[in-house]
Amino acid sequence: MNWIIRVLALSVFTHFLLCTIIPAAQAHGVRSRIIHDAHAWVAKAVFSDGTPMSYTQVTVVGPNAKLPFQKGFSDKNGIFAFVPDQPGKWTVIFQDPMGHRSQTSVMITPREGEETRIKIPPSPDSYSLPLGIRVLIGLCFIMLLALVAKTFQRRH
Repeated sequence: MNWIIRVLALSVFTHFLLCTIIPAAQAHGVRSRIIHDAHAWVAKAVFSDGTPMSYTQVTVVGPNAKLPFQKGFSDKNGIFAFVPDQPGKWTVIFQDPMGHRSQTSVMITPREGEETRIKIPPSPDSYSLPLGIRVLIGLCFIMLLALVAKTFQRRH
């Protein structure tokens, strides 16, 4: 009977952590978009509450590239500009030290002077949990498994 109370208490604690931490973590999701400016392509990233991803690491990858085309940091408004050297699918990745990440792509056509249609595929990483939260959830799950194993070991 004692093991049932322990498992229930740990389950309630884990459920409490998941219910209180995950909604807060999802409130810090990020989204980004790419638009064509007069002289360059401009990518902008913001958190889900509208706050810009200021001074965030940015990587630009060109079509069929093995290495990044350009690396740098966004400005205080979460903006990063680049000038592509060839047509094709270009990808811009914003990533901050807290684990927030947004990946956006645009198809650039070879026609000069004409605005191209922006294609932003859904990114599974756009609203992922920060690394610290994922580690905490994993540790809680491991502790739960260890408690269940120890409890069953005592019974037999």
